[in-house]
Amino acid sequence: MEQLLALYDPEVHGSLAYLYGQDPAVVSLSFALYDLWFLGYPDRALKRAKEALALAIELDHPFTLLFAAELGARLHRWRRDVPAVQELAEILRTLATEHGVELAGVGLGIHRAWMLSQQGQHEEGIAQLTAALAAWEAIDMANHLPEWLAMLAEMQGQAGRPQEGLSTLDEALDIVNSTDERYYEAELYRLRGMLLMTPEVGDEAGAEASFRRAVEAARRHSARMSELRATMGLCQLWLTQERADKREEAREMLAEIYG
Repeated sequence: MEQLLALYDPEVHGSLAYLYGQDPAVVSLSFALYDLWFLGYPDRALKRAKEALALAIELDHPFTLLFAAELGARLHRWRRDVPAVQELAEILRTLATEHGVELAGVGLGIHRAWMLSQQGQHEEGIAQLTAALAAWEAIDMANHLPEWLAMLAEMQGQAGRPQEGLSTLDEALDIVNSTDERYYEAELYRLRGMLLMTPEVGDEAGAEASFRRAVEAARRHSARMSELRATMGLCQLWLTQERADKREEAREMLAEIYG
């Protein structure tokens, strides 16, 4: 992505969006923010997201703007920045209503569902996300399903239905193993550990095994952000168990990955 951006000249290559459907620099900036987030550079990822959106607005090309707004909204969702997600959701709404971009409408539904859940409206969020996922599959989109299913599982847990969330995660992991789309694999195992920790399930041994699998998966991909989140889950479990023998190990694990 960095090599492409070094070669890109907007005056020379700005028209490529009309030939290929999306501007190559905006696509590279948007995919780079994914890479940077998982590698553990959230500030650099945010910078790339802002650059992608600014260039997409300047080019005034609907499908390019869709790409920047959609992937940028995902970054802000990971950052738990609701106002920023809302701002990009409005762009998706405009693309869906004024330009008839069906994919923008699906993305809008997904991000609106998440915003509802952040406001405590978990059942409404689940209903909207379920509808958006059905629309995603109806237009023959199979990529990113593990990520969307992880969001659904988290909402189900927040709604007091952790067993449903665990079933949703099983479905997501089946997709990961059949498609080899693994960028969200560690997060799936982390969420599994969080749901197994809930009082309704109470499987602490299973939760610890899931957190450890999340750490292993993250390390395979050098995904420092995922490793940090999974390690936090494991340490949180040990703290709730009041295991004095694990306190020092937890501190050392967390200090190492955080550093």
